[in-house]
Amino acid sequence: MSDRKEAILEAGLKLFAEQGYAGTRTREIASRASVSEGLIFRHFDNKEGLLKAIFEEGLNRIRKKTAILIKEEDDSVFLRKIIEMPIQVVDDFPDFWRLTFSIKWSDPALKEKYYSYEPMEAIATRTIQVFSKRGFQSPEMESDFLYTTIEGLIGIYLQEGKSERVVRLMEYIKSKYDKQ
Repeated sequence: MSDRKEAILEAGLKLFAEQGYAGTRTREIASRASVSEGLIFRHFDNKEGLLKAIFEEGLNRIRKKTAILIKEEDDSVFLRKIIEMPIQVVDDFPDFWRLTFSIKWSDPALKEKYYSYEPMEAIATRTIQVFSKRGFQSPEMESDFLYTTIEGLIGIYLQEGKSERVVRLMEYIKSKYDKQ
C-alpha cells in the first residue's frame, strides 16, 4: 500500500472516530493526510469506500488476534484471554473501536453494512464448547452473556480508559469463570 493511501486511511479513521462518519468531510481527511481530495476518490471512490476500507483493515486485525486465541488449548487460559481481549484490542486500535461504537449506536444503515460479529464466531463456538465441558446449563446463553459483558466492558474502557472500575470488572469476570 502506498504511503499516501495509508495516510488517507489513518486520517479518515482518526477523523471518523473524533467527529463521526457523518460529521467528517473528505476535504478534512485530505487536509489531515496532506493529499488532494481527488486522491481520496481515486483510491476509494467515495467517503463510504474509505469507511469500507477502514473496516476491512480493522476486521483483518481482529481475525488475526482471534486466530491466535482459538489455538489456546487450556480452557482456563482461553477464557482469561477472552476476558482480557477488550483492553488489548482497544489499546491496539483505539480509533477503530471508537468509530465502531459510534456507528453501532448512531447509524443503523452503516452498522448493518460494516459492523460484523464474523471474526468472533469461531471464538463463540469454542466458548460454548468450554462451557459445555464445564457443565453450564445453557452454554449458548452463557457464551452470549460473556460476549455481551465483554462488549459492554469495551464501551466502558473507551470512555474511562483503564480505570479502577474497568480493572475490577475484568477481575470479577475472570474470577466468575475461574471458579466454574
